[in-house]
Amino acid sequence: MPSYRNFVKLNDGDLVIYILEGSKNGYWYVRFKNPLDEGSFYVRKSTGFRNKSEATRMALDLYRDYYSREHLGLATGGISLKEAVEKFSKDFDKVGKVSVYAAYKAYWKEFFGDADMAKIKSDKIREYFEYRIKKAKNKENEKTWNASNGNTVSVSTLNMERGLLRRLFLFCKSANYIHSVPGFPRNFKGWVGTHSLPDNMRRGRFNLEEDYSKIIMPYFSMIRKGLTNPKWTPELLVLNGEWSELNPYVSMTRNKTNGNKRNKGKSTHKVFCKQKTRYDAAVFWFYCTLISNSGIRPSELVKLKHKDISIVKDSKTEKYFTLLNVSKEVSKVKKSRTVICRDFHSSYERYLIYKKELEYRFNKEINKFDFLFPATESGGVGYREKIYHTVSRHLKRLGLHKKLNEEHGVFVYYSAYSFRSFYITMRLRNGIDIYALSKNVGASPKIIMKHYDVCENIYLRDRMTRHLIKNDFSKTEEVESRLKIHAVVWKL
Repeated sequence: MPSYRNFVKLNDGDLVIYILEGSKNGYWYVRFKNPLDEGSFYVRKSTGFRNKSEATRMALDLYRDYYSREHLGLATGGISLKEAVEKFSKDFDKVGKVSVYAAYKAYWKEFFGDADMAKIKSDKIREYFEYRIKKAKNKENEKTWNASNGNTVSVSTLNMERGLLRRLFLFCKSANYIHSVPGFPRNFKGWVGTHSLPDNMRRGRFNLEEDYSKIIMPYFSMIRKGLTNPKWTPELLVLNGEWSELNPYVSMTRNKTNGNKRNKGKSTHKVFCKQKTRYDAAVFWFYCTLISNSGIRPSELVKLKHKDISIVKDSKTEKYFTLLNVSKEVSKVKKSRTVICRDFHSSYERYLIYKKELEYRFNKEINKFDFLFPATESGGVGYREKIYHTVSRHLKRLGLHKKLNEEHGVFVYYSAYSFRSFYITMRLRNGIDIYALSKNVGASPKIIMKHYDVCENIYLRDRMTRHLIKNDFSKTEEVESRLKIHAVVWKL
């Protein structure tokens, strides 16, 4: 039995406050029976006070709070944002989970602290987003998210964070940790310190003439020539032998049978004669060319295996096509589809070159169940979840990692997704049917029209008039002059 220096009963003995005999700080503690479903049988907490009056006030407030929660049917005596993140993070998808932890560490922890979520009201939520905008403006040097132009925050970023935070509150309400979900701002547009780009301008998109034809295509060509140049191709450790684990591929400029010394008599290249840089270039080249010729999502492509890429012969056209199989498990929208590459057999031809690079890099026979973009030993280049670093590095080298949107005064950034956007833009420009395009890229016609600046009325007019003219069986003669006087210009 513990001994007490002081012991006081309150509220007819329903709760007590006390100071333990061996207490060094002299703080009063409170104890009462826990009326809630979760937690220990008794609630024991320090009041944080040495003064009896202050300790009594705090103890009674805590007691009333617990019984108020019991009256409302809540399950616990309080839950902080930190506890909610740890408890419910598994209920988010992979991207959401990462985003929740990042937002908590960067902003939520500092603003909300250990506050009980049941006591966070609508005014506090609004204060948070005002603080969120100011923090992004004033702390540019911290390792947190910063505004695109250093001065404002994107409305879409705030919308995403609002959704994550609100979901946490909803999870807590469903689990009876809080009684109600506070109100959240409905619209951030017009808030001081924010900017909003149109849907079709939020991601960097390559210009065909200035970006893709003049910069990217020559860069792709340079990489392909480097990979296929026999002077720079890795060679076997024992030249006249056959490949095995004991006779791996090595750089032909550094052969271990020659004491690992540089062979000065051979042609060298700073990229294609080094294992890491050669593989880095190969990954960027095949990854991005495959996206730009198929429109597959980058997040789907990194999950594909060698069995998912094939070449087929179409019996009707006698043409060869490269196909990608996107299973239900791989698809972002959880629907399986077959992706047809626009460049016929050329994508598969590039695949065979890339497959050889995998053999050089990993010194193993490639299995059809291996990932197209496997992890390296160090988890660096080629790592399936970090491949965006490879793309970003090469785009930065080309000067295509970001561009200033002069109309809105903010930077838009380029990524692997820019190659998907380029594919969709080019297919629309070439007149492909939006329904067929939506099936190939795994996005609804509505999303394509929204994000790629397609006017539905103009699209309908062009397609319908083209169809009707092509199938005009009425033998319509020239329009009579009495009808022409009634005609007006078809404006859209």
